[in-house]
Amino acid sequence: MKPIGLYIHIPFCVKKCAYCDFNSFVPADEDQVKAYLRALAEDIKNSGFNKQRYLVKSIYFGGGTPSLIKPEYIVRILDEIRSNFDASSAREVTIEVNPESISLEKLFAYKKNGIDRISMGVQSFEDINLKILGRAHDAKDVLIAINLIKEAGFKKTSIDLIYGLPGQTLKDWENDLEKFLNAGISHISFYDLKIEEGTPFYSIKNKLEVPDNDLQSKMYKLGCSKLLKSGFSHYEISSFAQSAQESVHNSIYWSNEEYIGFGAGAYSYFEGRRFSRAKSIDKYIQQAIAGEFRKYEQEKLEARDRLVETMILNLRLMKGFSLKNVEEKAGISADTDLLSSLNELENQKLILSSRGKYRLSKKGILYYDTIASELL
Repeated sequence: MKPIGLYIHIPFCVKKCAYCDFNSFVPADEDQVKAYLRALAEDIKNSGFNKQRYLVKSIYFGGGTPSLIKPEYIVRILDEIRSNFDASSAREVTIEVNPESISLEKLFAYKKNGIDRISMGVQSFEDINLKILGRAHDAKDVLIAINLIKEAGFKKTSIDLIYGLPGQTLKDWENDLEKFLNAGISHISFYDLKIEEGTPFYSIKNKLEVPDNDLQSKMYKLGCSKLLKSGFSHYEISSFAQSAQESVHNSIYWSNEEYIGFGAGAYSYFEGRRFSRAKSIDKYIQQAIAGEFRKYEQEKLEARDRLVETMILNLRLMKGFSLKNVEEKAGISADTDLLSSLNELENQKLILSSRGKYRLSKKGILYYDTIASELL
């Protein structure tokens, strides 16, 4: 049976953060939440998924803020998944949470029903940064949430942080890293601030005094150095884990394996095709009532596209990729142009190669976007 990941999108949030371009919304009322979850259940039930051919490798509740809704709603969706798919040997079931919306009651309910990994959006341990970002929690909420997660017995926990914030210094970022290390959490993902079109930050981008590229590079290098010295493994460009704590679900994306997304705006990569669900909550609910979920942004990936995409995604992993393996997976050999691009990137010392295996150099990690563009 072929392994596959399932992504469940819960689009509801307490508020929209200043930097966020995810498909997330403040719910109109509890009735809208209930209607959405009924639609989600219908989507799962009528997906046409052949459970005889596929085995669920991981389940991931993302958002939005899944911890915002009642835990019994999450349990019902899990029951629906298990009724329609073979998830009996799923290696990981993750739920994203925010500090202000978590409670011991919710955590115990998650754990009792098979959720074994918590991914918490912290972004910073400093109140001033949290206020700038428009987060709904403060630093005290973060520490309370960490203690609750530990009390509930979760061993696999990840925290997200953002660096390159307006007015942030290298020392400020070092303080955030120190507070993370003191928290005793086994996984971290940290990202540089991206100011995306359509976000509140975008409308004031010229007024934001964000660190320049040189300072952001120093922040990234500092994060890598401190985590490696503290016993973390750097396994993906932005992700670090203690032993056996790597994210199974995110590794599906980086390995360019197949996954199905359920929920408003959720993306899928399945049987060589990429597609999404309707982004609008109301439209998604209407399609559920009509019994017809449409696929948007459909794209069939040809063999060369799959090959290049797999290379690019695999390069996010510190172990890189074997050219032979990605060629076999795509069913096509790398052509002269692609091999020439790999050679040029190696000449520029952006990637390293040995016996047909390629990975990013230390310099290349900082220029990943440039490398991806070159391969495309």
